[in-house]
Amino acid sequence: ITMLLERPHPVTKADLPTLRYMTTSSAPIAPETYDAFQKRYGITLVQACGMSEGGFMFANDPKAPRRGPVGKPLRNLVARFVDDDGNDVPVGADGELLVDGPQVFSAYLIARRQLQPRPAKGLLTGDLGHFDEDGYVFLTGRKKDLIIRGGVNIAPAEITAILCEHPGVLDAATIGVPDAIYGEAVACFVVPKSGQTLSVESVIGHLRPRLSDFKMPQSVHFMESIPKTDRGKVSKDLMLKYWKESIQPNERAKAGN
Repeated sequence: ITMLLERPHPVTKADLPTLRYMTTSSAPIAPETYDAFQKRYGITLVQACGMSEGGFMFANDPKAPRRGPVGKPLRNLVARFVDDDGNDVPVGADGELLVDGPQVFSAYLIARRQLQPRPAKGLLTGDLGHFDEDGYVFLTGRKKDLIIRGGVNIAPAEITAILCEHPGVLDAATIGVPDAIYGEAVACFVVPKSGQTLSVESVIGHLRPRLSDFKMPQSVHFMESIPKTDRGKVSKDLMLKYWKESIQPNERAKAGN
């Protein structure tokens, strides 16, 4: 989706009248990107979600797709969001996604003729998210990507999504970087739109009324582009490498002055 916006193609729905829908499922999509694609190409985007171990698991109704959630569980899929003890979390509260059902895999092939069955309770996917009151699923990040600051868990995807709602922001990313006191600090990276001049103060001012204090970033940095993988996901490794090579030395120099 992002590539089709960054490198516009002349073909639109007018040229492909039978192409009614396109799905997006490999990575979260910002509301602004969702709207821009539909405006440019005239094709309805349907957000969905799946994985190798379970195939497609969640999808929006193509006739009435919602922007934001990945949809509702497909037929026969049992989906829950649980805490670290395996207990269901309340509606609206984030937990780890646990799925079960006939479409979920039965075992991993560890070696030739050696199988590792899936847990009887279901598969913990590593995805973080929640149900809303209408039963739609919102995914907010990956458990392994959590920023742990002073023992408190912070989902970087939530911060990034809010950054992308800023009218002057083209793209953004959020990662955890080493912090001597709290373990990790929240670092935000922002790509301004062409012709836009952004300041750290304007970005912080956008975030503050939308985030709890403990989720606020300790630093904001501007970049020309966010490094991505071949699948269009933010490359956390390259982001952290950039921070260590280009930002951390300057911060140490400032601290020494």
